[in-house]
Amino acid sequence: MTTELDFIQDYADGKIELGKQWGCPKLDRHWLWKRNFTIVLGHSGIGKTKLILYLELAAAIKHGHKVLIYTSENNSAVVKMELIEVLAGQSIRYNGERKLSKEETERWYAYLSKYALFIKQDKVYAWNELRGVIDHLVKKDSSIASVVIDPYNSLRIDKGVLGSLSTHDYHYEVASDMRVMSEEWKCRLVVNMHPATEAGRRFIKDNKHPYFNYADFPRPSDAEQGAKWKNRADDFIILHRIYNHPTDGNLIFIKVDKIKEQFSGGCPTPIDAENFGIVASWNFVKHRFQIDNIDILANLLNKQEQPIDDFRPEITGDFEEPEPVVEAEDLPF
Repeated sequence: MTTELDFIQDYADGKIELGKQWGCPKLDRHWLWKRNFTIVLGHSGIGKTKLILYLELAAAIKHGHKVLIYTSENNSAVVKMELIEVLAGQSIRYNGERKLSKEETERWYAYLSKYALFIKQDKVYAWNELRGVIDHLVKKDSSIASVVIDPYNSLRIDKGVLGSLSTHDYHYEVASDMRVMSEEWKCRLVVNMHPATEAGRRFIKDNKHPYFNYADFPRPSDAEQGAKWKNRADDFIILHRIYNHPTDGNLIFIKVDKIKEQFSGGCPTPIDAENFGIVASWNFVKHRFQIDNIDILANLLNKQEQPIDDFRPEITGDFEEPEPVVEAEDLPF
């Protein structure tokens, strides 16, 4: 049994796993990939899913693991198609014409399947049900190191579990359990969340601010069911996009609001009128993000200097089709 002193000694000896880099110095300075419980807060429709899956896919490729994805508000076929475009660096179809051949699409689909698994969307899960599915899959496949739930508010409340609890206490219990399960699975658990309605009514009122009169960042207390999520999370990230801005509508601002264990890397970002966070810019042609002007995924695929029309990475080896994700009814409990 490992004692507290053993942990301290192991840390001093460099035996404790530290956060892993994404591949962008500015992002790595504040936020690292860790096997922990991370909450990502942002308004609906700003690109949370797209940015988080871009980052998680890049981390899976960089560090050689798999990411398990439950995205109940987005058709999994559409999500896979968008991730294939992200990998290929171009549209599958554009301006009424097919741009990625059938063979290329199949190869990228097989490549994506090597790193990403999807939970079926054939039912609306409560947390305790989804936890059972994840638990089964993580124990079945030890290469799964990251789990993404997108978004939390798509999970139903289990009235049987709720019992005599208030909804506040119910969600607090879920938040606590998510953190415990992340540790038990030894996985990164990323949960996307929406802010409450009031956050959408708040605008930047400083007339000297470059985004005066546009929607303001949501705050941790704006998260649906309140600030408990920041209290329980290891890392708390806020994403914001001013989608109706005439020139900056493709920018997502990344605010690192909380890093619990800073000894393993990372720290909150300063936010003021001159520093609106770490900037992720979406490239509509390449279907990629540039974070602080760095395309992490392109660097991983070693194709950054090639022109868009020649972006056809060679994939060597045969990739097997992954086993279908089991349905809840098939689970042994």
